[in-house]
Amino acid sequence: MSSLDPQPSNLGDATWTSYVRSFHEERAGITDSVLSGAWHDYLSPYEWAANAVGDLGPVLDLACGSGPMHRFIGASLCVGLDSSPAELALAAHTGASPLVRALAADLPLADGAFAAVVCSMSLQILQPLDRTLREVARVLRPGGVFVALLPANAPLSFRDRIRYARLLVALRRSQLGYPNDGALANPVPLFQSHGLDVVSDERYRFVFDMSTPTAGDTFVRSLYLPGSSSTRLQAAACVTRRWHTELGIPLRRIVATRPH
Repeated sequence: MSSLDPQPSNLGDATWTSYVRSFHEERAGITDSVLSGAWHDYLSPYEWAANAVGDLGPVLDLACGSGPMHRFIGASLCVGLDSSPAELALAAHTGASPLVRALAADLPLADGAFAAVVCSMSLQILQPLDRTLREVARVLRPGGVFVALLPANAPLSFRDRIRYARLLVALRRSQLGYPNDGALANPVPLFQSHGLDVVSDERYRFVFDMSTPTAGDTFVRSLYLPGSSSTRLQAAACVTRRWHTELGIPLRRIVATRPH
């Protein structure tokens, strides 16, 4: 057995797709439970993403999960779309509507139907990425805005870096990563190839309160960790339960437009 669990770059698309499907059926709402409790300058990550959407007209919340963006989108119409029945059921329970079950790479929506598309914490895993971006550009009207909220690896404080290093040791991983990391490292040519112009690419450190009794377990459960054994996950939870103050969560917001 290898000393390290499988890394994201070593996993095929089918493995990731199967893992993500099971993850969201078993842990619907888990991403929202962490990010809704994270803050930067009095903004939650979802508010930060929503601020770039504005109020241009109909919005598509792509890979909407449990529907947290619905609370912050000011448009009169915000359509939530996801492939997970469990996430959509939770989104409906919290009042998000209308909701559509479909794949991000095959949208059952008309050309130019939306003034904005927002995708929170999903673009890093959506497969295939090229087809997804092509669909985003297709359903955006000219002048429309695409906003993607993504995990990042910076900025972090020195204490954050020590904690993440200890977490990785417990997990026997060299990194926390996702299948689309390489493609999204430089989004400008990728987006341009699908008719989208990147206008900003920012990163902020959000603060998550780790002082509650369940925060450590919730944080570990929110991570995509395909291939990690139950023993490694338990070891990671033991590490995070000892973090009784704040933890920095670095996030990235890419904003692009579809030219007129």
